[in-house]
Amino acid sequence: MFVAVAGMNLGLAEDLDIGGKRVARGSRADFDLPVAASSDPATSIPVTVFHGAEPGPRILISAGIHGAEYVPVLAVQRLLSQIDAARLKGTVIIARVAHLSSFLRATVYYNPHDHKNLARVFPGSASGTQSERIAYVFTNELLKNADALIDLHGGDATESLHPFVGVYGGELAAKQYPLAKRIGLALGIPTLVRYRMDTKAQVDGNGRSPNRQAVADGKATVLVEVGDRGRRDPKDVEMLTSGLVNVLRVLHMLPEAGKPEPVPDVRWIAETASVASTKTGIFYPLKEAGMDVRKGELAGYVTDLLGKTIEELRAPADGVILYMPYAPPLNEGPSSPLVVGIPSKPE
Repeated sequence: MFVAVAGMNLGLAEDLDIGGKRVARGSRADFDLPVAASSDPATSIPVTVFHGAEPGPRILISAGIHGAEYVPVLAVQRLLSQIDAARLKGTVIIARVAHLSSFLRATVYYNPHDHKNLARVFPGSASGTQSERIAYVFTNELLKNADALIDLHGGDATESLHPFVGVYGGELAAKQYPLAKRIGLALGIPTLVRYRMDTKAQVDGNGRSPNRQAVADGKATVLVEVGDRGRRDPKDVEMLTSGLVNVLRVLHMLPEAGKPEPVPDVRWIAETASVASTKTGIFYPLKEAGMDVRKGELAGYVTDLLGKTIEELRAPADGVILYMPYAPPLNEGPSSPLVVGIPSKPE
C-alpha cells in the first residue's frame, strides 16, 4: 500500500510541463533541456521524465553535476530501462548529465568555458555565465517540479572516495528529513552522513550546491557519493543502480514486489572534519578513503617539484576517511580536502 510522506506532491498526476516540453500521464519523454547562449556558448541538460499514470512522489535524480564523475552517469543510463511510466506511481525526473560541457571534455570540477564549479553557483542566473545558467535552468525547471532531490556524485580522477550517502536534516530541513532518511537507507550504502542545516549561512556555504538549494526550496535532499578515482567500476555502477531501483520500491512507486524496506547495518556519521593543503606540489598518499584513522595520523605528504617534503596532511579527527586527494598534482586550498567522518549513534 502506498504511504504518504510529509511534503510529497500527491495530487492527481496531470500532464507535466518542463521547459515547454509537455509529458503526458503514463508516458516517458527524453529531451534536451536548453540552456541559452550568453557571454559563452549555449548548452543543454539531457533529461528523461517518467510521468506515472497514478499519483505519487516526484523524485529528481541528477548525475554529472561534476563531469568527470562517471559512475553516476553510467548508473542512471542503466536505470532508464528499469522504469515503466505506464506502471509507475508518481514521477521520476532524471538529469542524465547535468553538466554536459564538463562531461564531454572530461574536466575535473570546473566548466571549460567559465572555469566555475557548477556545484557552487546555485541557484544560478539567467544572464550569468554558462555554469550559472545551467544552475538556473536546473533550479527553475527541474528542482521546482520535485519533492525530493537525489544528487549523485563520485570520486573523480583526483580523489580517493569511500561510498556514502548524505541525508539533510536540521532545523531548516526538519519536515523533509523523514523522507530524506527513508531514501538514504533504501539506497543500501552502508555509510550514512547526516548533515544538519540549521542556519542560512550553512545553506549558503562556500557557494551554494544543488543539495543546499534543494534544502532552501523545501525539498527532501540526499547526496550520494559512489565511485573512486574516476574509474568506471561495474560493481559500483550496479550498486548505485540497484539502490536507486530499491528507493522507488520502498516509496511504493514501482509495482514489483521488491526488497522489504531495509534496515541495513549502517555506519552513521553525524559530523565531519576536514583539512586542506596549504601548499601546491606533488601529493603522496599514505592512506585511502574507507580507512579508519586517528587524529593527527599522517595521511599523506606534499613535495615540491624537486621531491623535498613541504607539507604533511594529517587526519583532523578520529574516524573514517570519506575522501582525500589521490592524484599527484595538488593545489593549495579547499578544492581537494581530506575529509574524515566521525562515527555517531544511529538515528
